[in-house]
Amino acid sequence: MILTVIGASILGCMGFKLERLLGFLRMALGATLITLTALAYIFYRQMFSEMLSSSTGSTEVLILLVKTELTWTILGLLFVVTTTFFLQLKFPRLGNALSTFILFAFATAAISVVSKLNLPQAVVLAFMAVSALVAVTLRLWQRELYSIWTTAVVGGVLVAFLFTKFYYLPIWLFILLAILFSSLGFLIQHSSWKKSEQTGDVK
Repeated sequence: MILTVIGASILGCMGFKLERLLGFLRMALGATLITLTALAYIFYRQMFSEMLSSSTGSTEVLILLVKTELTWTILGLLFVVTTTFFLQLKFPRLGNALSTFILFAFATAAISVVSKLNLPQAVVLAFMAVSALVAVTLRLWQRELYSIWTTAVVGGVLVAFLFTKFYYLPIWLFILLAILFSSLGFLIQHSSWKKSEQTGDVK
């Protein structure tokens, strides 16, 4: 609990300074999600629609995949993560754009599943594509501000979530804490970024 809160706080308050490390982590996470989704579609195509429509279905398919196709899962993950690691190392801008697209697409799908909107798959896929393209555009247009905003929000939400779970806080307090921690993280990072710009340390 304590270590996770510390890690989330560091992410929220120092995210843009850790951009190189976060780039590799994003790429690895994106590659993992793509690999698991592709394997789930190959081996359990008949269950794939259920995986897209509910969090329970997603969990069941992934557990089944690991239990019955462990070798292919490990080999697929090793190959894709190694390949994307090389891509991120040699072509960081392309890697960052690709990982941003993948993660925002999956985040949109996850929100659709968790919120139980029961939207048609075509609509969900369209939302995934639009949100991912918007995120990539913002990243290419304002790289530093994008990094500050995203890490501040993710770090702030994680800290709020951990406190909410540990102390059994109500949902309204979780939202309030998430806004508070995210705003604090953004202000700290933005101030640090502006100072770095003035001293010429921003690359």
